[in-house]
Amino acid sequence: MSVPTVAERLREALEASPLTQREIATRAGFPRSNVISMMKSGEMKIPLDRLTGLARALDLDPAAFLGHALCE
Repeated sequence: MSVPTVAERLREALEASPLTQREIATRAGFPRSNVISMMKSGEMKIPLDRLTGLARALDLDPAAFLGHALCE
C-alpha cells in the first residue's frame, strides 16, 4: 500500500469538506478557486506559504500536511 501524494490527500480532504472549492480558496487566501483544481490534480504544487491556510480551511493538521508536502 502506497502513501497518498499531497494532491491525493488534498483531493480526499476536498471531497470530505462541506465547503465549496471557492469557499476553501477564499479561506486559504487564493484569489481564484481554479488553483484548487490545479493543485488537486497535481498540475500545480501547493505553494508552501499558502499550505498552512489551506490545511486550516480543510480542517487538516497544518504541521502534518506541511511535513507531507516537504517529504514529497
